[in-house]
Amino acid sequence: WTKKKEKMSFLAPLGKKLFEVASKQYKSLVAKRLAVYGLKYEDLLVESECVETALGRTNSSILRSREQRVKRAFDLSAKRKALPDELQTENPYDLYIAARLRLAKFEKQERELLNG
Repeated sequence: WTKKKEKMSFLAPLGKKLFEVASKQYKSLVAKRLAVYGLKYEDLLVESECVETALGRTNSSILRSREQRVKRAFDLSAKRKALPDELQTENPYDLYIAARLRLAKFEKQERELLNG
């Protein structure tokens, strides 16, 4: 039992490191795919109650930009084309509703706790 436990404790950091490498590669792949269509990561969020609340608290110019990016991505996808390099999103992980989304989720949890 002790040898098995030692072996497992030795493999845990290796597994964690392997997961971190795979995670970075996947994140890079997603960023490239988003950039091809000019999207940001948060443009793909499923519009749940919390996302709707966060978007409702967002600046109207940011919402218009988001809508334009999504429409352009649909159009490019339908035409099977990519956005020219100079127009591609520089950093698809530039978050624009993350703080508002965290607040909306916190408020929802708080309401659920108070209302039973």
